[in-house]
Amino acid sequence: MYQRKTIDTWEIWTNYGFGWEHECTEFNRHDAGDRRREYNENARCAVKIKRKREPLKNYTHDQLLDIREGNRKATRRWLDRIKAKRAKQVA
Repeated sequence: MYQRKTIDTWEIWTNYGFGWEHECTEFNRHDAGDRRREYNENARCAVKIKRKREPLKNYTHDQLLDIREGNRKATRRWLDRIKAKRAKQVA
């Protein structure tokens, strides 16, 4: 059975007029989008998201379990939002 050797991460990059700088890294796209919205609202600078693949060997087993659990929670939040939108459309 195939096992991935990398993990997907999303980096938040900002440009305050002095070139692009890496601000933070998120482990799911939804959270990266939330961070981008926060930077756009508060910092008023150019913001972009870059997807990156990092080797799994850079993380311990416990860190990977935490990342996986965080992704599950983000997926649940996303599904709850979709259900709420559908409920509003039906009502």
